[in-house]
Amino acid sequence: MVLARFAERAAYLDKIADAIEKRKEEFAKIESVDSGKPVSLALCVDIPRAIANFRWQLAHALCSLLRACWTARFFAGAVRHDATECHNVRDFLF
Repeated sequence: MVLARFAERAAYLDKIADAIEKRKEEFAKIESVDSGKPVSLALCVDIPRAIANFRWQLAHALCSLLRACWTARFFAGAVRHDATECHNVRDFLF
């Protein structure tokens, strides 16, 4: 159950980052209105940083998942999860 929560969280974070990336111009305009920055600055700095933050959280969730899988293998040899075969984030999630 714990492993499923990590994987679910990672999938949501990936979807959020993808959604922001697809609508980055719209988010840049909103950020510009909110902060008073030029749209070009928000588009070059703030929005990519927001996307990177979600991707970092995604990586953190996956690291936690892999650590939990390793711990389960180490302490309860009967529990096996083949998360170590993952070669990239999307292969692991989907």
